[in-house]
This record gives sequence, structure tokens and C-alpha cells, in this order.
Amino acid sequence: MICWLDMEFETLRGTIKQHSMFFEEAPNIIKTAIEQLNLLIHRWESYNSSTKSPRIVVTFDHSRPRIPLDEEDYNLFSFERYYGQISLNYCEVGKPIVDVIKDDDLHVSDENIRPLNYYSGDFNMYFGKVINKNEHEEIMGRIWIWFDSNKNKLDELGIKHF
Repeated sequence: MICWLDMEFETLRGTIKQHSMFFEEAPNIIKTAIEQLNLLIHRWESYNSSTKSPRIVVTFDHSRPRIPLDEEDYNLFSFERYYGQISLNYCEVGKPIVDVIKDDDLHVSDENIRPLNYYSGDFNMYFGKVINKNEHEEIMGRIWIWFDSNKNKLDELGIKHF
């Protein structure tokens, strides 16, 4: 699902490392409201997908540390899922490439497409259907096709693709 609030939130907030001028100059009550808007967006997205992939999401306040991922950490990423699995959340401001592909999002602005570069203590517990290794490989096949057909754009954005 594409939500206009996603684009507005990212513009108002800025990135983790570089807040927007608006966010920097806003009073604390406005900064808090913008952060709450992000949580509401994610709750709405979870509600809309809850019949397909029910989960419990745990997120901590904005003061939690975000730690850069090492290149070898990406080898642990997978679409395989089992009932009750705990996974780390996406903790960037923007939209992960996987969601751009999944949503066929033609509206997200280039500066808001952000691969996962950090991890934090935020996590989710998955209660949906099991996704096995074969299904993981099928999903990855679709992703590699998308990467190949968007290679030039990804290169322009400086997004590394393996």
C-alpha cells in the first residue's frame, strides 16, 4: 500500500543522520508529533497486512542506539519465516528497497529509498504462515530481476547491489 503520509513524513523528518531543516527548527512538541506520525503510519501498514502476516512490533523511543551493519551481516538476511520468529526491524527513515519492490511503489522519491544500513533493539515477532527455503528463493528471484532492470537507477542513487 502506498500512503501519501510516508512521503510527507520522510520530508518533514529527514534522515537518521541528517534531520530536515524543518525538523531541526521545530519545537519539541512538533518533533514528537512527527515521530508519532511515523508510528501511526507503521500501525496502519501493519493493520492492512495483518491477515497475511500478523505480528507484534516492539519499538523503542528515538534515543536508542543504531549500530551500522557489517557487510557479512547481510548474509543472515532471509525471507524464510516460521511461526513465532523474532526478527530485527528496519530502523531507517525512508522505505527499504524490498518494500519498494513489493509495493511496486512508483511514488516514493529517490532520496527516500534507503537500504537497511543499521540495526537497533527494535524487533517484531511473526505469527503468519511459514515461508520455507523454496519460497525464499522464489522471492529472491523476483528481487534480482528487479535489481537487474533498475541497475542504472540504483547506481545513480549510490545503492550497492550484490
